[in-house]
Amino acid sequence: MNRVLFVLLIFGFVSCTSKSGNSFTVEGTVKNTNAPMIYLEQNLANQERPLIIDSSKIESDGKFKLTTTTKEEGIFSLRAGDAGLPFAVLINDSKKIKVNADLSNRNNPYTVDGSRASEELIQFDKMIGQKLEILSHYSQHYDSLIRTKALNIEQQKTIDSLRRVDSLGYESESQQMKNYVLDLTKKNISPSLTTYVVSTFQQIAERYGMRGFTPTEVSEIVNNGLSKFPDNTTLQEWKKTLRPGKAPDFALADTTGSPVSLSSLKGKYVLVDFWASWCLPCRKENPHIVAVYNQFKDRNFTILGVSLDTLRQDWMTAIHTDKLTWNHVSDLKGWENKAAAMYGVQSIPYNFLIDPDGTIIAEGMTSSELERKLNEVLK
Repeated sequence: MNRVLFVLLIFGFVSCTSKSGNSFTVEGTVKNTNAPMIYLEQNLANQERPLIIDSSKIESDGKFKLTTTTKEEGIFSLRAGDAGLPFAVLINDSKKIKVNADLSNRNNPYTVDGSRASEELIQFDKMIGQKLEILSHYSQHYDSLIRTKALNIEQQKTIDSLRRVDSLGYESESQQMKNYVLDLTKKNISPSLTTYVVSTFQQIAERYGMRGFTPTEVSEIVNNGLSKFPDNTTLQEWKKTLRPGKAPDFALADTTGSPVSLSSLKGKYVLVDFWASWCLPCRKENPHIVAVYNQFKDRNFTILGVSLDTLRQDWMTAIHTDKLTWNHVSDLKGWENKAAAMYGVQSIPYNFLIDPDGTIIAEGMTSSELERKLNEVLK
């Protein structure tokens, strides 16, 4: 995949530059181009077109030199002549960056020296491209299996087995991609790199139906970035858009009609679990949630089930059938459920893990992810 695509995805998060501040220089060579000029550009928030920061003539031997000043670190790009898209992406984490480009090389059009963040960005783009090719293979194979008509029961079993393999492979590659991004954010070498990789991954996850970072995870990433780069305006602005970490309190009727509030469970780790009797994925996940509950229920952990049902009998029957022995509440208003609206729930099953102080520490977890998180916090 062309790394320029990623640049276009994330520029909305890039902070503005200032005419006064720290200077940095980009110099190097660019081969196999007829363009007479090279441009250093930056895309700024709320601006449709990139801003040309500096320009330079490309010498006969391909050499160029560009200089600008910025208020803080940001993401920049290099564009040759009238080309519609840039050929290189840079982060100015040092005062002098060297770029060598060969525009005839589509797979590796440029290299960077003197900028660790830019080098990590290039490796990230390569990894993303490789993973998307693998994901595309799994997806195409899965789709072909769906279109295959089985001639008998045994053949159908084989097709179903192969589909499961594709699904597991797709999920595994997606998780590896997410882990790679998370690792880069934990290194915390550059606020701009953090912005770039998280924003890019989130949009790719949405486009390809992958599990992206939850709002809680994004909040943790941004807060970790600010702990090292407290004055970075991009991270500061990003933080303003994030959902508050404190869990909103609510009270709904339980199965006997008595009101139960979330705050009444304060002092424990609470999983607020949004589900419904008519939700097949919820019902399939319930036995696994039951297993996790039984494992941790005596270790200061409980669950508050919030049902998006509309029929009381269906709700009660599902609780009994699935052996859900924790507290349950509902206003029987379906998607108009009061608590679901407060928490911005748009699909189920969906959950929020809340610590004893009432802070959301994780959300959108599978049963296995919940088990890992509880083992982490309930040591």
